[in-house]
Parts: sequence; structure tokens; C-alpha cells
Amino acid sequence: MTNQSPIDLDSFPLIETHALLTGPAGHLEIITQVPELSESVSDQGIVVICHPNPVQGGTMHNKVVYTLAKAYLAKGFKVVRFNYRGVGQSQGEFGHAVGEIADLDAVITWVKKVLPASTPLSLAGFSFGTYISAHWAITHDWPIEQLISVAPAVDRLDFDKVIANHSSVFDQKKVNWVVLMGEQDEVVPFEVVSEWVERLPSQLKTPVIFERFPETGHFFHGKLVPLKEALMKYILTK
Repeated sequence: MTNQSPIDLDSFPLIETHALLTGPAGHLEIITQVPELSESVSDQGIVVICHPNPVQGGTMHNKVVYTLAKAYLAKGFKVVRFNYRGVGQSQGEFGHAVGEIADLDAVITWVKKVLPASTPLSLAGFSFGTYISAHWAITHDWPIEQLISVAPAVDRLDFDKVIANHSSVFDQKKVNWVVLMGEQDEVVPFEVVSEWVERLPSQLKTPVIFERFPETGHFFHGKLVPLKEALMKYILTK
């Protein structure tokens, strides 16, 4: 069960919580989750997950986004999912990626406010959400532990331009970037993503991990279990 909470929580909830934060276009709807810690699962920090294109029906309740959340929780991460402006209870209108990046920035600003400065931060995204998360990571000098991108929309959003404009970031920082992609993606051509990943090592200090899923489409229908298994393998822990 989730609980509707006051706007602008002053601490990170200890139970799964449905809340509203103040964002650049009005209220932002978020869900926070906490892991069950044990002798085998220790506190690993926090991840913020970005959902697919809202114009095409993307929300924080998307099944791939939910699978990302489950994998991170199982590895010991606090999790934040959120709806971009104009989605669900989030106020505002579609921001053509610029607005959604600002929304992510507002969520991360809140995370940094309510958690200790030493808390490791990771980002993850699916489809359109891979650009939102990657853009923030790259343009903020990569102050994150890891970036995981599922089915990155490199055919419709200019990742290369962002990387080229901030190449010094990659010269100075070790980048831990994981890309997961279905070979039969009907939305983003697999060959386009594969070729893009091959170009990245020449721009980055460290190579990108690339996992391909045979007989798998964009939304990982019937393949969410293998996706979670791959995520469990690649999620970076202390």
C-alpha cells in the first residue's frame, strides 16, 4: 500500500510512499521504496528511475520501469520513481525532453536534501527515459555511481550531441554505463543502438557494457524475468 504524503517531504520515507514534490512546473508525483536489508543485502544507496515517453503513454508504472525498481530493491537500493510533468498527478505539460530533464533535476535535488551527502546515487531509464537520465549525468559531470539504459532512444534523441558538448567529462571520469537492448525492438532499431554503442568507447574512458536479448521487443513482453536477471548481474554494489 502507498500513502499520499505532504508536498516536499523533509526526510526519505521508511516505507513505500506515494508523495508530491514541488517541481519546476508544479507538483511532481513520486513513489519512494526502501529495500529489505539483511545479512546478505546491505544498504547500497539510491537510484532514480526515468520512465518512457509520456506522449506515447509512458508513466512510472511502466512494466520495464517497475522491473528496474524490483531489481534495485533486491540489491539493497532505495528507489525513486516519478512521473514527468503532465503525467498522472504531476502538473504541467510535456516539455520535449528539456522540461523532463528539469523534473529529474528537481527529484535529485530533493534526494540530496533528505539523504546524507555521502549516499551513492545511480540513475536508470527506459527508452525516452534513457536520454533524460543520461543527459543529467553527462551535464552534471557524472556525479553518479552508475547509469543503466534500457532500449535507449538514440534514433530520435541526440545523445551524441550531448556527449560531444561535454567530452571533457569523459576524459576525467570513469563511466560505468550499462545498455540493455532487445534484438527485435520494434520501436528503436537494434542495429542503430548496436552501432552507437560501438562508437562510444572512442569517446569514453571506459567501455560501455552492452547486453543484447534475443527474440525480445522494445517493451520486453515475456522477457521481464531475463531482464531482471541481467540487471541483478550488472547493478553496481559496494
